[in-house]
Amino acid sequence: MTNATQAPSTDATVSRMDRGQDTMPKLPVPALNDTLDRYLASVRPLLDGQPERWERTQRAVEAFRSGDGPRLQKLLEDRAAASETSWLLDWWNEYAYFSNRESVCFYVNYCFGFRQDPRPELDWLTRAASLATGMLDFRAEVRSRELEPDAMRGQPFCMYQYNYLFNTCRIPAAPLDHTEFYGYDGNEHVAVVCRGRFYTFETVHADGTRLSTLEILHQLRRVYALATSKSAQTDQDADLPLGVLSADHRDVWAEKRTRLLAAHPDNAEQLRRIESAVFLICLDESRPETDAEFSRACWHGDGRNRFYDKCFQLLAFANGRCGFNGEHSLVDGTTTSRMCRFALERTEKAELPLGTDAVLAALATTATTASLPEPSLVTVQYDDAVRADIRDARATWESEAAAHDVSVLRHVAYGKSRMKRFNVSPDAYVQMAIQLAYYRMQGVCRSTYESAATRRFRYGRTETARSVSDASLAWVKAMASSSVSYSTKADMLRKAIATHSRNTVLAVGGQGVDRHLLGFRMLLAEASEKQETPDIFADPTYAYSTHWFLSTSQITDPAVHTYAWGEVVPDGYGIAYMVNDDFVYANICSKGLESDRMRAHFAQALDDIDKAKEAAKTAAAQAPVSGAVAAQKGEPRSQSVAVTAVTSVPVRSLGAIGDGGMAMVDEVALDAFTRCF
Repeated sequence: MTNATQAPSTDATVSRMDRGQDTMPKLPVPALNDTLDRYLASVRPLLDGQPERWERTQRAVEAFRSGDGPRLQKLLEDRAAASETSWLLDWWNEYAYFSNRESVCFYVNYCFGFRQDPRPELDWLTRAASLATGMLDFRAEVRSRELEPDAMRGQPFCMYQYNYLFNTCRIPAAPLDHTEFYGYDGNEHVAVVCRGRFYTFETVHADGTRLSTLEILHQLRRVYALATSKSAQTDQDADLPLGVLSADHRDVWAEKRTRLLAAHPDNAEQLRRIESAVFLICLDESRPETDAEFSRACWHGDGRNRFYDKCFQLLAFANGRCGFNGEHSLVDGTTTSRMCRFALERTEKAELPLGTDAVLAALATTATTASLPEPSLVTVQYDDAVRADIRDARATWESEAAAHDVSVLRHVAYGKSRMKRFNVSPDAYVQMAIQLAYYRMQGVCRSTYESAATRRFRYGRTETARSVSDASLAWVKAMASSSVSYSTKADMLRKAIATHSRNTVLAVGGQGVDRHLLGFRMLLAEASEKQETPDIFADPTYAYSTHWFLSTSQITDPAVHTYAWGEVVPDGYGIAYMVNDDFVYANICSKGLESDRMRAHFAQALDDIDKAKEAAKTAAAQAPVSGAVAAQKGEPRSQSVAVTAVTSVPVRSLGAIGDGGMAMVDEVALDAFTRCF
């Protein structure tokens, strides 16, 4: 067992997976003046109509530029030069994840709901067994280092995160959590939870060969039979699910875990069986039908049939739907979505028994199933203090779940294909729709986070693409005015999209604002002598601009039907979205902020943008045309910028997915997905 924040050693000369990793550039430290200029540009529209606050912020930035800034910049550059990984990696893991004390269930983890299997007769446990087989196959490629590296047009992406995709678990502790990697050797078991009871079984035979899909299916059927048996349901602690503890506030869970381990001398080893498992399979008897039901089922479930600290949970529902819930501390969605697609595609191509009779017949002809050891119950012993802790955690979970509004938009009027005819980035297009929706609902533009991946750099994770700009503010105001022509509105939209596109390119290239400023703050926090907080950070604008009222991220993946996670501030929205060829999907989550209204405004914004640009096109076609203009075909292209949008990582390369919503000109497709903090 090792601390998962330590970088593993690799040998790129013999490993396919590590090809190109040793020559990958380190995450850069942006130039001080560039970051300060970009910061000012990003906060100016947030202070619209507040000239005194804007002047104060300018003074604070200029004082930092000529004062503490150069000294801190030199320290950061020295740290980057001395680092074997990234100047940011350890700080980011600590700041964004391990020091976060909120519930990982509601405020950190993310989820995917998979597309339906094309075979409606496929039994839910059979599908779960096949998906588990695919995930174990993927693990074998990671373990052997034979996994093809993620790449975009020949440029490799950092593969570091794959090292911690399996056999890891987040461990609660105060003041910082950590993630444990238990190693592959000796940890070939998976954990399964059904009706709140945990079981484990080995995925290999005594001779080291892997269990087949039918053998895994046999074990899952046995788990289901055991968990639903009369003896299990009459157990005195049947209504006290262990897993709900992992949904608690991190400090509370850390205290409760200490009491849990002290309740019985065997509890540490029993809990370790879950924590060290390859992954967790959750057998849910619920039948989510609507998008909102499916989203909630994958995001938080019922609280009793989960262990939210586990590296990831494969979710199986009684109506055949399946999904994924991921713990986020060391692994981002680009990594896990590749694994999910890998498993889903293998399942859909696999020859599987369809229907109960076929399943029973197939199992009857699989001679090895009879010799498989029965799945073993995880027997964590409770005392009265632990029972009280579980009841308390359950009440907290129910309160949190009830407090959240979830609304799902599946806007089928048009999608990426139609957006691209406007010659702009579909991702930035949707970002502007979000801005318009929020402005109409709140009457103001506020700080918006879009996650941009920095995996072109070794040990890179994410940077913030700040979505609000002077151009976006001017455009949303223009959209409210009947005196502004459609052609002007369309031109202003292009400018807003181009601005966001440039900012996203900078973020993906390690030239964003937020991680650089975070580095300065971390240096100040770690200084041996306490220093006065520089004005740039004492200025209320800094805290305001990093209070993410809109926390957004896109992943467009053919394997994913629903995609969700929670808001990151109490007065904000979490918006997980997908931009497909012919529709836009968005999961909108908030804590009592009328997510349904936000969904309605979002849908209306998409409709109104389309109406405005089509009206502008019609007006242009009807206007007198000069000879020079007549020589041009179609609409004018936007500025030539390589714009990132969010795509998923295909099985062999990032490029295989196409532009995935990325804009234009050279159609470079760089991923920009992760959970935002």
